[in-house]
Amino acid sequence: MNQPILEINNITKTFQKTEVVSPFSLQLDEGQIGVLVGGNGAGKSTIIKMIGGIFQPSSGEITVCGLNYRDRKNYPNKISYMPDDFHFPSGLTVKEWLNFYAKLSKVSEGQTDKALKLVGLHTKQGEMLSHLSKGMRQRLLFAQAYIRDNDLILLDEPTNGLDPYWVSSFADILLQLRSAKKTILLSTHQLDVAATIADVVIFLHQGKIYHEIEVNDVDRDHLHSRLYQINKEIYGFK
Repeated sequence: MNQPILEINNITKTFQKTEVVSPFSLQLDEGQIGVLVGGNGAGKSTIIKMIGGIFQPSSGEITVCGLNYRDRKNYPNKISYMPDDFHFPSGLTVKEWLNFYAKLSKVSEGQTDKALKLVGLHTKQGEMLSHLSKGMRQRLLFAQAYIRDNDLILLDEPTNGLDPYWVSSFADILLQLRSAKKTILLSTHQLDVAATIADVVIFLHQGKIYHEIEVNDVDRDHLHSRLYQINKEIYGFK
């Protein structure tokens, strides 16, 4: 029986007296992929940031591998996090930056070579960070999360800016990580990605859970059309 890695119990988030995330609960076990979908302002990134420790919940509880989010010493060491955007420092190459990040994360530099190959940036390791395209920056951000090799991987809009080839490749990489018993929670606008990789899909709308689907091998073939149907219910279009 798989162990629960992520347990969320009725978390909320309020900014300036406005509740942007209504009570939200979720459990992901070892080797599961959860996907948060919904439009801009649905609450996806806020939930990811609360789990990652960037925002503190206004109420509710979060545990990762049994550690409460208030345990600021040990809790972060269980999480690998990819933000939705990041301003890389100028004056460094791809390899120099990733090696620097590896040292901060107490990871061997050998792991950076593996990560760069995984995301197709090994031929760009001498490229200046300021010269990278949006898609390359996204792949480098994923490489950062990958090298930490933690129990829970949080990915905030990881496919933004990726071309179709890398969207497909990224989905394959996540499925490989799931096979290696990694637990993953990501947010995305791309319903095709959710249909391909998810064990649990949660549709968010205006900070609330609109619909939750637990996926199994029997109904995965129908998941794609179901997600588009729900999307149309919310927004009135595909």
